Amino acid sequence: MIKHTQQILDLKEHIEYEVNVEKGLYKSRLRISSFRSAATHLLPANIARFRHQFPYVEVTLEELDPAGVEQSLREGQTDIGLIPLPRSEEFTTVEIARDEYVVLLPKVEPAPPEELTWGYLANYSFILFNYAECTSAVRDHWAKCGQPFEVGYVIKEDSTIVSMVAQAWGRQCCRG
Repeated sequence: MIKHTQQILDLKEHIEYEVNVEKGLYKSRLRISSFRSAATHLLPANIARFRHQFPYVEVTLEELDPAGVEQSLREGQTDIGLIPLPRSEEFTTVEIARDEYVVLLPKVEPAPPEELTWGYLANYSFILFNYAECTSAVRDHWAKCGQPFEVGYVIKEDSTIVSMVAQAWGRQCCRG
C-alpha cells in the first residue's frame, strides 16, 4: 500500500508541475512598470506575496513616470503598468487603490482647528508635487469645491516638501 500511495503522490506532484508549466509559472517572467509612489508603497508587499506563491516566475520592476509606463506598455516591454490616473482609453484599466487627500501642516500658533474645512485651507498657499497627474487631481478637486486655490511652490521631491512645510513655508496637499 505504501509503495502505491507514494506513486500516487509522485504522480500528483508531476501533474501539478506540468499544469504550472503550461500556465507559464515556471521559467516565465512578469515585467511591471510603475510610477514611484506605487512602486514604493503598493508593490513591495504584493510582489513578495506573488513571489512566495510563484517562486519560479521572475518578476522585474521598473520605476517610470506615468507617460513612460504607458510607452513601455505600447512597446511590449511591460506586462503590467501602474499609473496614478487613467490617461488613455487604449489600455484596459483596473482601479487597485484610491488615495485620500492629505494635508501636511507645520506646527503653528494658533493651532489649526481639529476639523479642517476647505475655507480654512483656502487661506494658505500650497506646495504641490511637480507631477502633472497629482497636481491636476488636486486642482480639479479644489475647483469642484468652489474654493480659491493658491499654489506657492511646485516641487519635484516629497522630501523637499516635508522640509518646506516643517519650516512653515506653505501647506502641502496632494494625493498619494
